[in-house]
Amino acid sequence: MTSVAPGNNGEVWFATGSGVSCFDGAAWRGFANGDVFGDNDIFTDMTVGKSGKVYLSDSSRLVVLDSADSTVTIIPSPIRGKTRTGSAIAFDSAGTLWFGAYGGIARLDGDVMTTVSTASPDVSRFITDIACGTDGVLWFARAVGALRFDGIDWRNITPLSNLYITAASPAPENAVWFGLRDGGAILFDGTERRDYLRIDALAGNIVNAITVDYDGTAWFATGGGVASFDGASWTLYTSDDGLPHDNALDIMVDGNNRVWVGTVGGVACR
Repeated sequence: MTSVAPGNNGEVWFATGSGVSCFDGAAWRGFANGDVFGDNDIFTDMTVGKSGKVYLSDSSRLVVLDSADSTVTIIPSPIRGKTRTGSAIAFDSAGTLWFGAYGGIARLDGDVMTTVSTASPDVSRFITDIACGTDGVLWFARAVGALRFDGIDWRNITPLSNLYITAASPAPENAVWFGLRDGGAILFDGTERRDYLRIDALAGNIVNAITVDYDGTAWFATGGGVASFDGASWTLYTSDDGLPHDNALDIMVDGNNRVWVGTVGGVACR
C-alpha cells in the first residue's frame, strides 16, 4: 500500500503495487495493473481532484484516472531527476496541482506540467512531500530542509536547514508538521520550531506520512507503527493493536474523522 487518499463522496482510494482500489463503505472497486494501468506501474503519491478524477504520480509523470469510464491520461513531467526515487503531489487552495520529485518542482497548467523556478539553489534535491496549509501557503518538504511558497514569494526555511524531512502536513493555527527520516517530528509555526525528537512512540523510525484529524490530533505513519499526539501525550499503535503490519507508509483522515492507514501488509481504519 503506497498511498491512501480521500474521495469527494466519502470513498477512500488506495494505491498498491498492483493497481488502484476504491472503497465506498460497502464495496470495493479495482483498477488493476495490466488492465487500466501499465504492468509495472508503482505510484508513490495520490490525490483526488474536485472533479472526482484521481491523480497519481511516480518520479517522471502524472497519471490521471477517470473512474467513471476507467480511462487514463498520462502527463509527462518536465523534471528529469533520478528514477524510482518517488514523487509528491498536492492541490493548492486555488485548485492547482503541484508536483515534486528528485530534480525540482512543477505544476499542472491545463494538460501540461511546467517547471517552477524557486530561486533556491537546493531545489534540485529530492522533494519528499507537499502540504497546503490552512492559510493557503504551500510547504515543500525536502531532503535538505523545506521551502515555503505563499503564492508570490519563495522562502527557504532556515530553521529547518540540514534536516532530512520525509513528510509534511498542515496543522491548526497555520502551523505545519514535519516528519524526519531518522525519526522524530517538528511543529513549525512559520517562525519557531518545536521539536519532538526523542519520543518513544516514534522510536527513531522514519516518518513516512502525517495527517491531522478534526480534533487536532496529529497522526504519524512510521516504519514502526502509527503514532498519535493530542497536544499532551503520545500513543503508539502497532500490529499488536490491530495494524496489518508495523511498517506504515501512508495515513489520512476521511470526512467522518476516521483515520485510515496503509501498511506493507494492508490497510486499517480507526
